[in-house]
Amino acid sequence: MPTASAQDGQRERAAWRFGAVAHNLHIGGYGDMQSHEGGANLEGELIGRQIDWLNAVWSPRPYVMVSGNLGGDTSFVATGLYWGLPDVWGWQPELGFGLALHDGELHNPYPLSDPRAADYQREHQLLGTRTLFRDTIAFDHSIGRGRSVGIVFEHLSNAGNLFGHRDNESLNELGLRFTVQIR
Repeated sequence: MPTASAQDGQRERAAWRFGAVAHNLHIGGYGDMQSHEGGANLEGELIGRQIDWLNAVWSPRPYVMVSGNLGGDTSFVATGLYWGLPDVWGWQPELGFGLALHDGELHNPYPLSDPRAADYQREHQLLGTRTLFRDTIAFDHSIGRGRSVGIVFEHLSNAGNLFGHRDNESLNELGLRFTVQIR
């Protein structure tokens, strides 16, 4: 689904994006699966121009990004595709899908019978695999001159239920971002 500017025949320019997100939010009924890992992550991204040869799937834009946790918890790098949707009340929705490589914990090193196992699980988000899927939904608002501010929700998971991974505690993050188009 092309953005409004793409619909007008203009190609989206490449952009830099910077943001801060709350790390490891406890959402819904999954609070018992979430560890105390938290704090904030600072994020930086480079977003490319729309990919013309992918017109059949609504001309996504490629991205590469890094997200570093300020408290020493899980950080990651990711790459994937973003799809801009038509404006809604002056806000530009964006959906994203990609893969992330993280430095967090995979499994609990202690057997469940060991008293240290519960403490370890409370302090570390157990992600099961080194590579995770990253999906996002965001809303950006133009502030002029190729700049925008926005909110983003990102979910990182190894799709454990689908692929049968033992540990799949996932990460949910919510934050603010600033985008500057590259001239």
